[in-house]
Amino acid sequence: MCTTLIAKWSFEQDPVLENPSSVFWGDGRTATLRDYEHHRSDTRELVETPDGALELRMYPGIVAYVCYDGYQRLWFVVPPDGEPLSLDLSEPDATDAEITSALADLPILYRAVIHRSSGRTKAK
Repeated sequence: MCTTLIAKWSFEQDPVLENPSSVFWGDGRTATLRDYEHHRSDTRELVETPDGALELRMYPGIVAYVCYDGYQRLWFVVPPDGEPLSLDLSEPDATDAEITSALADLPILYRAVIHRSSGRTKAK
């Protein structure tokens, strides 16, 4: 099974107010609005296609981890099999909302699990 789900809006559509004009898996199989609704909080990126349409590419199998590095004094997101990316957030006691906001500044919005030194973790 393909692990990329793509929702596409035409140039004339408003992606904030309207459902996508098409939803399909990366291998070309048709998907449903229910698939889109189920996966739209997964790791995702918004891409403008050459024809001016917008695509939301969702990656259900990708979950990143967020942790604080006490040596560098920064929070990092660590994608699976990827290099850590700084969230430019230095407060060790940053709230979940602050971490989520920093994640939203990245080109890819990761579904993430926050690891804290207290052992408390939370999925975002």
